[in-house]
Amino acid sequence: PDYMKPLEESLQLNNVPNVSAKALDWGNPGNLEGHWDWIIGSDLVYSLELCSLLTGLWAKMLEVYPDSTFIYSHTLNRWEDSGYDWPLHEAAVATGISFKLLQVDGRQVREDDDVVIPDRKVTIIMQVLGPRSPM
Repeated sequence: PDYMKPLEESLQLNNVPNVSAKALDWGNPGNLEGHWDWIIGSDLVYSLELCSLLTGLWAKMLEVYPDSTFIYSHTLNRWEDSGYDWPLHEAAVATGISFKLLQVDGRQVREDDDVVIPDRKVTIIMQVLGPRSPM
C-alpha cells in the first residue's frame, strides 16, 4: 500500500537496525508471520466504526502475539468535543482491553504518579493490555 512507502523509506534513510514494518489487515491480524517484539500505532481512529474495529484488532493480536509489547500513542482532545476518545475507551472496556499509561504530554508516568490529564489537546502513550496481560 502507498502509506507504507514513506515508513519504509524512513527506516532505510535512518538505517534503523533490526526493525521492519509490515502492512496489517485489521480484519485478519494473523497475517503477520514471525515474532514481533513491538507493535506500535499512533492516532489510528478517525471514525466511530474504527473504535470497535481497533480494539477488536488489539484483542485478537494479544492472543496471536502474546509475547509482543503493544504501544499506542493517542492525541486526546484532538477534536473539540473530544471526538473519539470516549468511544475508543468504551470499545476497549467492552473487549477486555486496558491501558497502562506510560507518558503524558512528553512526561514519563511512574507507577506511583498521580496523573492529571490536561483539558486540552495532549499526546498520551500507553501500553495496550488484554485480560491476561501482565501489568
